[in-house]
Amino acid sequence: MPSTPSSNEWGFYRYAGKEWLNPHDALEDATARGDRSPDIQFVMPAADRIDWTAEPAEALADLYRQRAQQLRDAYDYLILMYSGGSDSHQAMMAFVNAGIHLDEVRTCYPVQWADKVAGTVGRDHPLGHLYEYHQAVVPGLRTLSLRSPRTTIKVVDTTDAYAGDMTEWHEVLPVQHRVTGGVHGLFVANFRARIERELQRDATAKRTGVIYGVDKPPLGLSGRELFVSFPDHWRMGVSHLWVGSGLFEPVMFYWGDLRITCKQAHIIKRALEQDARLISDVDAHRRLIYPDWSWAYQEREGLHDSLLLRCAGDRVRAIAQERTRYYNNRYGGLGLSIEDDPAAVKRRLRFLFACESPPYLVGELHAVQRPGHLPKRA
Repeated sequence: MPSTPSSNEWGFYRYAGKEWLNPHDALEDATARGDRSPDIQFVMPAADRIDWTAEPAEALADLYRQRAQQLRDAYDYLILMYSGGSDSHQAMMAFVNAGIHLDEVRTCYPVQWADKVAGTVGRDHPLGHLYEYHQAVVPGLRTLSLRSPRTTIKVVDTTDAYAGDMTEWHEVLPVQHRVTGGVHGLFVANFRARIERELQRDATAKRTGVIYGVDKPPLGLSGRELFVSFPDHWRMGVSHLWVGSGLFEPVMFYWGDLRITCKQAHIIKRALEQDARLISDVDAHRRLIYPDWSWAYQEREGLHDSLLLRCAGDRVRAIAQERTRYYNNRYGGLGLSIEDDPAAVKRRLRFLFACESPPYLVGELHAVQRPGHLPKRA
């Protein structure tokens, strides 16, 4: 298995007696073997070493501060990838609140398109991603500039990634991203490719950590028992950064110290004991575990089919279909395929490959009541 200091927080894949950080490497091995039904398992060894039923004694804010300091001590230069969403915003504020220097905050958006929209829309609007830039990203960066003036702010305009034939996803990347089909998949693939290219271009001889603020603890409720698990697609979107110069390393702010995930899960567990229906209320989870999230605008379940069609034209359908055919031809022998039809909601997206760690028991809910009132702060 390729070595990386981040392997514990990312997990890895087991297949045919080997271990892989990138599932596509395992898929290529399966293709070479002619294995049409490869048994590829995703594991999180760091999660195996935690007693998930024992809540960490530290306050959540202290765990955030400790994680920020840990990253500051580990790298010469720190870049936080900032989307304006709750995950990355709380990660940013962990540094700011503790007075721990963050070298750079970088945001990537199709800014030229975002500058053409004005006013406010609902979070389910097809162009919600564009409205999010001015209503969440810009205010967040303004807060950063006031409270941490020595931090460099860099805005990368990704609009040009959607010009021409949109082949950047294929020509630039030595490995594949998390693969979904259709226009949405095309949007995300070129977006990720542009991010990688910009990071490679800006890489220096310093030891650089690229911080991603993903993600909230993925919880499941079976009867009264609360479990946490780790779906691999929440880390595949940035795992491609392992490949290349080696001048920078992706790090996950929350999963890099699983005490944070465990603490978050127990905080949410106490709220579920007041109203178990909150298990599916992601906004409620944010209120509990992200105390510095100011409830700025954030698009809900972002799907970018309509966005790309409106902004780049109908030509993207043919490009998306060609991309889908490429992956289906490449991995069709393994019985894997993706589709071009857009999904109704994000959680129903069909991935080319999907794995999840075993579930870990957080504990049993007691004195469950409904309806309940969710506290606004953790």
